[in-house]
Amino acid sequence: MLCFALLCCYARCGRGVYKHCDGGVSEGDWRAGKLHGRGSITRESGDVYEGEFKGGEREGKGIERCGNVQYQGEWRANKRSGRGTLKLGSGDAYQGEWKEGEQCGRGSYTRVDGIA
Repeated sequence: MLCFALLCCYARCGRGVYKHCDGGVSEGDWRAGKLHGRGSITRESGDVYEGEFKGGEREGKGIERCGNVQYQGEWRANKRSGRGTLKLGSGDAYQGEWKEGEQCGRGSYTRVDGIA
């Protein structure tokens, strides 16, 4: 399934949906064949990212759900970077700063039993 509001020089451009050969689906705003603006990627596994893109990479604010783990926060160059919250399937959560995909800087870890 390939559906776009507008085609620019045969590259995905405008608002649309793209179904990947591996069963994943990318949907949102496209520029020069890449997600740019608001969009989502759903993998065949059920993992989902919904949020902002720039040049095909996660950039800005977004939510990623992988199984029973969820990250909500800021992204730069396709990596968790800035402020965000990671919630684990156990109910434990880390809220704080991230840099290049790693917990870095100030933050707090709270266990489901309330111990920080």
